Amino acid sequence: MVSKFIPNHSFTVSQRFFAEKLLELVHRKTLDSYRVRLHNPKSILSELAKVLSDFKRNKIKSFEITVAPVILEAIKIINQERGLCFDVISKPFLIKALSEAISTKKIEILLHSLNLLINSNQNYAEKLIDLIYSEITEIDTRELPINAQDFSGLNTLCDYFISELLQIGFAKNYLHQLFWKLFKENGEPTFDIGFRFINSLTKREEESYDVIFRFTTVSANPKLPQLDFIDKFLLNNVEKNKIKEYSADSGKYFLKDSPNRYYLKITCSGLDYISVIGKAKTQLNTILDYSHIGFPELSIHISNEILVIGTLSPEKSKIHRLEYRLDGNFKNSKTVYDSFTERLQSINQNPFIANETKNKLYSAFRNLRLGWDASEMEQKFLHYWIGMEYLFANADIGENTVKRMKDYFVKCDVVYYTRRNFYNFHQDIQRLDLSNSLPNYDDEGRYISDKHTFDYIEREHLRSKPLLAFRANRYGEKISKERNLKESIVSHKENLEYHLARIYRIRNEIIHEAAIHMEISTVTSNVRYYLVFILNLFLDYFSQNPIDIDGSGQITIDDCLLYYEIQYKLLEMNSFKFTNCMNVKGFTEVFM
Repeated sequence: MVSKFIPNHSFTVSQRFFAEKLLELVHRKTLDSYRVRLHNPKSILSELAKVLSDFKRNKIKSFEITVAPVILEAIKIINQERGLCFDVISKPFLIKALSEAISTKKIEILLHSLNLLINSNQNYAEKLIDLIYSEITEIDTRELPINAQDFSGLNTLCDYFISELLQIGFAKNYLHQLFWKLFKENGEPTFDIGFRFINSLTKREEESYDVIFRFTTVSANPKLPQLDFIDKFLLNNVEKNKIKEYSADSGKYFLKDSPNRYYLKITCSGLDYISVIGKAKTQLNTILDYSHIGFPELSIHISNEILVIGTLSPEKSKIHRLEYRLDGNFKNSKTVYDSFTERLQSINQNPFIANETKNKLYSAFRNLRLGWDASEMEQKFLHYWIGMEYLFANADIGENTVKRMKDYFVKCDVVYYTRRNFYNFHQDIQRLDLSNSLPNYDDEGRYISDKHTFDYIEREHLRSKPLLAFRANRYGEKISKERNLKESIVSHKENLEYHLARIYRIRNEIIHEAAIHMEISTVTSNVRYYLVFILNLFLDYFSQNPIDIDGSGQITIDDCLLYYEIQYKLLEMNSFKFTNCMNVKGFTEVFM
């Protein structure tokens, strides 16, 4: 839930839900369970078509490891989909083709069917926004009283819609800024005006932007050599003087010139002024790569400030930060550092913990830092992945590292999945300043195990905070109907297994093909979270009287993994009962 956001007071309950949901989906600090998902029904089919095509051309070798998980995920998503147009082939035909591909590994009919279906859904974003408007209208005009469950369809459609906007090229940060501006208390005067603007996004054409980079040269001879492929991008004084007149930011950008300071203009097209920054940076990297050949000692320092100028409205030109901001929220304080070093010292001084285990932890922390500091998204991704992969490697038993990661990591995550999500709800209550309004509230969060808490929130806050009420309804049902909780845990486990298979495929494509992925930012955020989570888990286990579970004579990472495998099997044996999931021995989230 996004704190400090107050929707326009004139909105209906369903309009409030829509505004709150859209902001939550694109807010970078939102819990990953509630951020926009990587895929919607259309995009999972597009990904599957590419994977099948690569498998057909022998670019992908393993059907079971790489192809099957995408097919299984597609079956799961298509069974629940809304909004796809099945005019050429039917949904039952598609499900049958997907299922047969799993059992027979014959993919031709499925691949051809996917291409037909993708072609029939070019206007998927437009279809979704129409369905959303119909859903909002239906809720607002019904005669029966509104309850939180009525928002279930709208909740799903919003997720599909934002996922599609990202797929067609909008930047998540741009959407966040836009939604906040449109729907805040003093935003657009009516919901319809704001909604029409969002509707127009589905029809927006790309605009041409000039992205200006500022850089300085540092070397024994700081003068930039004359190179054709650089010279054609450099701004001359006439161009600089013209750009200075566009806006206050554009004038400020060119202050403090010096002999070894240069300005380079890259023109590219995009749907918004933030999405073009990444495209321009990719072109800039190519220029720098080429300049390195012949002038390896020429050091070029790129400023972290860039100027973005839209050709349609140059007067809106603005300075932006040249940085990649990943999704996720992590602690940042001296208290965090002190807690971390205290646990690390305990591990270092424990003679029973294997040196290899200590070295793996050091390596993972190093790769976490290197990933954080890396300037390119692919570098970040690889550092986080290397940190993860080395932690789960075990040469002594000869088991596939990625298989071990999928097996053990998923179980570790599932053990704390329920606690984490319910505790996040407790944090939402604090973020929204509702602590004093709950009759049974306590700072430790014991009240979130009481079904009456969620009934009260759903009843009292449905009209003022409908997204919170909707989530309270979902959590309340997980307490009263434990089948719902088990189904959500099993579904989460499946999704995590599918996503780890995807991440491993992307890792291979980056390493072996130098591929650039549109969704690299999302999966990099995921891998960073996975690395931070497992490091917190290991740090807590090894600093709290760890046990040599496998009887090897030393305490190793395998002992920790075996401990959590046992915890997982205990929960599974008892059908993931709510009380058992909430009573799992907690671990200290040192820096999460």
